Amino acid sequence: MNNTTNVTINPLPVRTWNRLKLNDSSVDLPVPGIYARNESPVHTLPAGMGEGLDDYFRKLGVRAEENELTKETGSFCCAIRPEKGELAAREFVFHVREGAAALIRIDMDPSGECCPDNCHENSRADNLGKEGAVTAVRTLIHLEKNASVDLIQVHSPGESDLILSDTGVHACEGAEIRVFHVFPGSSGDKDGKNAKIYAALRSDLAGEGSSLSLRGGYRLGDECVLDMNYIVNHLAPSTKSDLDMRGSLHKGSRKTFRGTIDFRRGSGGSKGAELEDVLFLDDDVVNRTIPLILCSEEDVEGDHGAAAGKISPEALYYLCSRGLDKEEAARMLEEGRIAGVIRAIPERRVREDLLRKVFGEESV
Repeated sequence: MNNTTNVTINPLPVRTWNRLKLNDSSVDLPVPGIYARNESPVHTLPAGMGEGLDDYFRKLGVRAEENELTKETGSFCCAIRPEKGELAAREFVFHVREGAAALIRIDMDPSGECCPDNCHENSRADNLGKEGAVTAVRTLIHLEKNASVDLIQVHSPGESDLILSDTGVHACEGAEIRVFHVFPGSSGDKDGKNAKIYAALRSDLAGEGSSLSLRGGYRLGDECVLDMNYIVNHLAPSTKSDLDMRGSLHKGSRKTFRGTIDFRRGSGGSKGAELEDVLFLDDDVVNRTIPLILCSEEDVEGDHGAAAGKISPEALYYLCSRGLDKEEAARMLEEGRIAGVIRAIPERRVREDLLRKVFGEESV
């Protein structure tokens, strides 16, 4: 018999006025009997979803899968693909050694194809007897001195699916991580109606000169829910962070974005910026955004902002004057936000594969 537990996730580092209920989120998650045990410790590197997901992974008995990435073995690719009515829970721990340049790609795509080359599929899934699939993935990355990582995470739910994607990063001196979060919504013959996605990232820039950049793109419709929580802690001097999230909402979709940049004492000379730009394609959507900067250090630079609105009449007129109808123009602007994120991925083969996956052969 399957039970459920209510889990609090995606908490803000500091609580704020809660009229809009942005301090955290909660979700009912399944606890199959086969998993209900407390024998596996959760890894100590903190991630963005908080203690609620820690406790949930303990209940599932999820064991960390350790991976070492060096100058010689610098890539990892995995597709998590539970069937309808199944739960797949994984925890990946990556140790990126000094000076290594690594590529990590994780596709959370229950009905999609596996990513190419060196692909590991989900090794364990449990039947829930429910309509949608549940995917819970935690990715923990420790970067040693002067290491670099390109982390690509693709979130592609089918109808009524639930995805939880939690990430934790610890960066030592001179380390650099570039994160690409792709939320394509419905693509090809995939129907993501009523799907829910919870995504989180916490990055501790613990070494002098370490940096994080995150580019994200989402396309939400069909009453989908996307709830995000990104936290960057500047702990050392001369660290840098840049969060750039762009997306579109239509057909009753709901989106929450929490972005926190925290300049801790001792992070002098550090810079952090965050920006979200949201395009409304229908009137029945819900958009909630809270960009937050915390500061305990004087010699720092922090910028944050958010923009939201419909397609401007000028932009629509320009595109229609080039032979597009209104629906085609809206689709071009909508898809361009995700395409921009994918085209920024340095690795050509991954970039082309994702463009085919999201938009079809003609987009490569």
